[in-house]
Amino acid sequence: MKKLFLIIWLILPLFCLSQNKISGIGLFKLGDTKKKILDSLVKVTGIQISEIDSEEYFTQISQSKLKGVLRCKNANNIIRCPLVDDYLMHSFNLLDVELNEIGFRFYNDTLYEFVCLVTEDLRKLLNTKYGKAKVEPNDSNLYLWRNDKQIRCVEYKGYNLFDLRGLKYYKKADDCWRNEYLRVNNIPVKTTYPDNFKKVEQEKIIGGLRFGMCKKVAEREIEKFHKESSIPGGYDKQLRFWYPTHIGSFEYFSHNTYGLYDNSNEIYSFGLSSPIYHYDEKFEVSEQIDELTKQIEDKYGKAEIKIPDSILSQLIDIEDTAFDINLKSWEIGKKDIDIYLERRKNWQGGGYNPGYFTGNYSIKLSISLSYKFWKRLNKVDKNKARKKDCIKITTKNVF
Repeated sequence: MKKLFLIIWLILPLFCLSQNKISGIGLFKLGDTKKKILDSLVKVTGIQISEIDSEEYFTQISQSKLKGVLRCKNANNIIRCPLVDDYLMHSFNLLDVELNEIGFRFYNDTLYEFVCLVTEDLRKLLNTKYGKAKVEPNDSNLYLWRNDKQIRCVEYKGYNLFDLRGLKYYKKADDCWRNEYLRVNNIPVKTTYPDNFKKVEQEKIIGGLRFGMCKKVAEREIEKFHKESSIPGGYDKQLRFWYPTHIGSFEYFSHNTYGLYDNSNEIYSFGLSSPIYHYDEKFEVSEQIDELTKQIEDKYGKAEIKIPDSILSQLIDIEDTAFDINLKSWEIGKKDIDIYLERRKNWQGGGYNPGYFTGNYSIKLSISLSYKFWKRLNKVDKNKARKKDCIKITTKNVF
């Protein structure tokens, strides 16, 4: 009788897998309280709950053949949300399915995420209950069983990692972590914009360029912007889109590949790039980033800081690494503005001025529709592109 009770206890939570919505794996049901889940684990398996003040990575903990359940408390030098608790297990047997390297998280004592290594048995179980996982269109290593407004259930193929999360509490935990990060690093919270401001500004790109312009008109506006922003004698019609543009006291350039169009042949993204600087021109790199930031902040308010200046200065100083990182961003309705810094060990190229393409550092400005809006637009079939009048505007503001 006791054995039968144990089997029923383990099977009941799996009934969620036969429903339209995934809500959990075995005893780990999204939305359940921490006490309920931990008590169930102890009651069913007899394992112990322990705590450690640790910064070890999950794989290092699994290599130690951890017994029972380990709670990783927040170490003093780790910025963590105080409302989030992380728990780890080396293995757990769910009927005949062995789950390994398990991690589960609670936000304010509510389970919101469960992860483990994907085994063939687990994959078969998921495929049986939900059908074969679908490949994410923009990431061949991401397989989805379900992804809606409440639940996200995926396999990260390259890492053989299964991830089930409740999006409502996941977002709360993520916001909590971000706010704590900003507080500790004395970073201002990003600006919030009135609805009427977002309604107007989210359509503008730069100069007279706006989202939704058809390619022919957009290219004319891009060329007009460069011509009006160029220093006297800097514009060369024969070098279309490769001439320098001035924003403030610094130069930028764009190429036609920086104007990107969706399946309706309408522009949804545009970018500018600085000249390429050498290692010994680090001061100019920082100075141009600061000025560009101020130019945008004068209109759109404080940026959301992705990389603090203290960390950025360290990255710039280390010469043997390459990266392409997002430094600062603004989100105005459906428009995203981002400043990136890219560094390679050595750029060499041509262009109208070879000096622009030889060096190490490049600052990039990207203005685009946010991903969810772009994805919606890009569903239009190329063979059924919308035919409508191109947008005309009169504004001459740079930003």
